[in-house]
Amino acid sequence: MRIDFHVHVTPPEIIANWERYAQREPYFAKLSNSPINKYAAAEDVIAALDKAQFDRAVIFGFAFRDPGLCRMVNDYVIEKVREFPDRLTGFMSVSPNSRELEKEVDRCYSAGLYGVGELYPDGQGVNVDNERETCTLVNACMERDIPLILHTNERLDMSILVKTIFR
Repeated sequence: MRIDFHVHVTPPEIIANWERYAQREPYFAKLSNSPINKYAAAEDVIAALDKAQFDRAVIFGFAFRDPGLCRMVNDYVIEKVREFPDRLTGFMSVSPNSRELEKEVDRCYSAGLYGVGELYPDGQGVNVDNERETCTLVNACMERDIPLILHTNERLDMSILVKTIFR
């Protein structure tokens, strides 16, 4: 089986109004203004999978700072995973500093999403070098035995996160 394990999907509402969302989310604005950025709805992903002769994709939305926007992209991922169960596997986007983090992880996990990711430390304003800022998220993943995808092109010291995971 051929699986693309890292595919971002964007709800059509955000695609159509990306500038409005970019005003609220500086990191999203930075990526959206890039000439190489391309948005993909789930149907675009299915077409790309067919063209590349892949069987399945692991999809997730953009990791916003705003937990409400994370919930919005998670709702979309849940909907599309249910629509294309033989082609798509979903991960959830969460805001690591949200007071509602564990509630959202439970909601998405109960809805059939299999992991958390992708997190953007710089974009989401979380310092993964600080155990206090990551312990709730890491513990939530460990308690549910689910993976966590971390965007790693930012400069950071992963030792704190690794120590939290493997303590």
